[in-house]
Amino acid sequence: MAVITNTLALFASGNPTLNDGDYGFESDTGHYKLGDGATAWNDLTYYSISSDFTRNLVNEIGTGGASPLTTKGDLYTYSTADARLPVGNDGMVLVSDSGEATGLRWAYPETSAFRTFMFANIASDIPTYYDATTLPSYVVGSLGSIITAGVSTTPTLLGAFATDSGFPNVTTIPVGLFHLHFETKKVAGANNYYCYAEIYKRVLAGTETLLLTTDNTTQLAVNTIIQQTVGADNTSEITLLATDRIVVKIYGVMLSSTATIHLYFDDNTDARLEIPSLSVDASNFVPYTGATLDVNLGAKNITANNLSGTNTGDLVSGTTIKTINGASVLGAGDLVVSGALPDVVITKYVPTLDQTITAGYSCYYSGYYEIADTKYLEIGAGSTLEIG
Repeated sequence: MAVITNTLALFASGNPTLNDGDYGFESDTGHYKLGDGATAWNDLTYYSISSDFTRNLVNEIGTGGASPLTTKGDLYTYSTADARLPVGNDGMVLVSDSGEATGLRWAYPETSAFRTFMFANIASDIPTYYDATTLPSYVVGSLGSIITAGVSTTPTLLGAFATDSGFPNVTTIPVGLFHLHFETKKVAGANNYYCYAEIYKRVLAGTETLLLTTDNTTQLAVNTIIQQTVGADNTSEITLLATDRIVVKIYGVMLSSTATIHLYFDDNTDARLEIPSLSVDASNFVPYTGATLDVNLGAKNITANNLSGTNTGDLVSGTTIKTINGASVLGAGDLVVSGALPDVVITKYVPTLDQTITAGYSCYYSGYYEIADTKYLEIGAGSTLEIG
C-alpha cells in the first residue's frame, strides 16, 4: 500500500490510475480516493474525513517517500520523525529505554548465572588492595571503611579490591552485565557527588588491563550512608588465563568543591562484585587446588592424560580401572604394587602371567583365584594371602 498526495487540480489534470489499495489524498481539500488498479482518478469515488485526521493518517502511514532503512535487520522507528534503528550485533535483544531518542536500544541479555566476590575487610596480598573473596569462601567480617579526603571534580580513587590468587579461575567471561554493590558517605557539605568503578584483569606478573568502566551512580548531596549500585555491559567475551585475577577500583567525583568520602564494605553492607558466568562444562572447567566442595558430575565422565593426587584415598572406586601406576590390572603384564603397606583388595582377579605380592603386603581375594598353566603366585616375606 502506498499513499500519494497531491492537490485537487493536479490529480484532476493528471487523472492517474492508482494501484489496487493505494490511497490518493488531496492536500488542499482533505478528501481522498482509494485505487482499484483499473479506474482512473476522475472516476473514483470521493471520501471525505477531517483534515486533521487526514494529516495524522498520512503521517502514520507515510507519504511514499524514501525509507530510512539501509541495512538488513534495521528497524523502522520514530522519535520526532521517522527514524532508523540500526541492527544490533549477533546475540543482542531489543529493550525499551526512555533515555534513547526512539525509546528503544539493542542490548546483550543478562546471563542467568553469576560468580559473586564479596568485598572483605581483609588486606589483599597486593599492597593497598583489599580482598574480593569468592562467595563460598567468604566469612562475614568487621565493617571496612576507607576514608578519602580531598575528593574533587577529578576522579579520586576511594578503594581497590582484587580477587584471591587463582580466582576467578575461568578462561572465559561471557557477555552480560557486571554488577557492583557498595556503600558510601560524604562527610559534610551541600555539593553533589557520584561514584563509578573500573574493572581490570591482572596477570600473574602484576600488569593490569582495563576491561570495563561502569555507569555512574545517581548524583547525591546527602551526608548519610548510601547503598550504591553500578553496572557495566560486557559486549564481547573476555579471555583470561587460569592464573589471571579481577581487580575493581571504585572512584568518587564531586561536581564542585571538595569533600571527604567514606567507602564502606564487609559486615552487613553486602558489598560485592558479580560477574557473568557460563554453566560449567568440559570446555571451560579449570580444576584448581584448594576446592572446598566436591564436584558431582552425575553420569558424565572425566577424561584426562593424568589423574593423580597426594592422598592414598584420592581414587576411591571405579567400575573399569585398567592400570595402576602404568601396570595392567587385566593381566597384560606383571602387576607390582608399591607404597606404604596398604591392604590390596582384588576382586575376581585371574592372572595370565606370574604375579608378585611385594614383601610386607597382604592380599585378599574375594571371589575366585585361578592359576593358568605354568603361572605362579609368589608371596614375599612377611606377606599374607587370604582366599575369600
